[in-house]
Amino acid sequence: VPRMEGDRMKVDSILKALAITNDHDIDRLQRFFFTDDEQGEPELISPDQACLAIKQFLKEQMAQASGAAQAFRTTTPEEDGERAANAEARDIWDQCTSIISTKTFRVWGSLEQFMKKYNTILTQRATLIGETDKLRMQNSELKMLLNQYLESKVNQELYVPPTATISRLSTNQL
Repeated sequence: VPRMEGDRMKVDSILKALAITNDHDIDRLQRFFFTDDEQGEPELISPDQACLAIKQFLKEQMAQASGAAQAFRTTTPEEDGERAANAEARDIWDQCTSIISTKTFRVWGSLEQFMKKYNTILTQRATLIGETDKLRMQNSELKMLLNQYLESKVNQELYVPPTATISRLSTNQL
């Protein structure tokens, strides 16, 4: 029973997609799937021609629908053309708004917020790296100056040279 129910649902969806609403429409569709052979007997078309048959049916159905619409027309063809153009433009913009699902839109919004925070962090990090490089350069310059002062001849002439004080401080801290 579930298989039959599934088949029925497939047939219903196909009929709905083809805008077939009654038995008359089914009979019209059926005419496109049969041809007469040499003896005048109805013969089923090949599966390769099925798509063409459906296209022909849809063209005929659209022609009938437009003919019925023209029979009840109360406006001029120019107004209809303008309305059709406006409706088409509105449909295009409506489709554009639904290209991205709301879930995807929310994910992209969250991703954008994360990327802004990440960009801020990277910018701060770049600033800090620049400051660190400047401090390293100053440190190496100060080390060179300190070595120059400690190695100068003036320090050896003093009663208590700075190197002796520095060595005592370093042994006391250990």
